[in-house]
Amino acid sequence: MKSTLRTLFLLVLSLLFSLPGFAQTHRGPVRGIITDVTGAAIPFAEVVLTNIATGEKRTVESGLEGQYAIVSLRPGKYELSINKSGLGFMRYVDRFELLVNEVLRRDIELTLGHASYEVDTT
Repeated sequence: MKSTLRTLFLLVLSLLFSLPGFAQTHRGPVRGIITDVTGAAIPFAEVVLTNIATGEKRTVESGLEGQYAIVSLRPGKYELSINKSGLGFMRYVDRFELLVNEVLRRDIELTLGHASYEVDTT
């Protein structure tokens, strides 16, 4: 009986100490919606996020409603590049810093044109 109680106590104690570790993370996502100047969603746009310090690139495509999400990112400085080829939209580039545990939202409005434009929010 004593041995069973001791085992149960140690099991409960180990669970209590391990629970806070599950909730802690230093990574965060970048997400948003890509639209045109009228507010219409732009699906299938190429979204490239580059970690400026490491050069690591993550590429996704916007969904049917223009939404995109890139998750589990380390804190640091990033460059977000959005391109929708074939429709005459300008390429969009944004630079920003993702902080520890930050959930960053970047809603993007693409405009028509032939050049690219950049936004620096660092």
